[in-house]
Amino acid sequence: MGQDLTKVFNFFTGPTLDDRFRKLLIAPVAMRDRFTRAIRREAAHARAGAGGRIVVKVNGLEDPRMVEELYRASRAGVDIDLIVRDICRLRPGLTDISESVTVHSIVGRFLEHSRIVYFENAGEPEWYIGSADWMTRNLDNRVEAVAPVESLPIRRQLRFVLSACLADNRRRWVMNSDGSYDHVGPAADEPVRDVHETLMAATERAVATNARCGMVVDESIVDTDLLVEPTADPPGAPEATDAGDAAPRRKRRFVRTGPRPRP
Repeated sequence: MGQDLTKVFNFFTGPTLDDRFRKLLIAPVAMRDRFTRAIRREAAHARAGAGGRIVVKVNGLEDPRMVEELYRASRAGVDIDLIVRDICRLRPGLTDISESVTVHSIVGRFLEHSRIVYFENAGEPEWYIGSADWMTRNLDNRVEAVAPVESLPIRRQLRFVLSACLADNRRRWVMNSDGSYDHVGPAADEPVRDVHETLMAATERAVATNARCGMVVDESIVDTDLLVEPTADPPGAPEATDAGDAAPRRKRRFVRTGPRPRP
């Protein structure tokens, strides 16, 4: 991965971009193609009865080709959660088009800047983090980098972040098929869950305990219904003892409707 990064920085100071990368997904070279193939693979798993699961957390989803790939995956039966703070061209819940897609938007104290992508891959999940939104300008017109995550402790933290986002019932809004949003609030017997407070608490625990990682994960804070059984590291990944690799399953609970604050 270090060699890949060196090639990227050499491009910024040189005339050409070397398109031979071992680990990184680089736009505009290969990122779109790799994500497209991963989406189609989830659709193939779903058609084969092996299930399909995609979770994408970005600031914007505008690219028409990526939207169409997600529509096709949904028609194949892939379970898709999109956590998109700002513009989202995809419309969820359309009959025979996007019935298995839920679009979430979290608007609160902090900018939802992290980009996280998860493909379940029939029990051999792939995780990615990086700089690129799923917008045409990012995929085709800029140099962007996305890295695969192979470390199990880091995967566990990413899983916790997505779980906290999908469990939020204070900052989260869910898109309807007409593009409007419903606010997700707590039920009468449900505690308030604020994703920003949850992640700040996890970071504070890491600081207080001198932990080497960025967060000390406490899964009791989020809804355990969103969590599925962990899997092991992928072949060749660094050894680790922490569990918790699979992405969270979503849980719909829409309590009230109202205008969404501007991102």
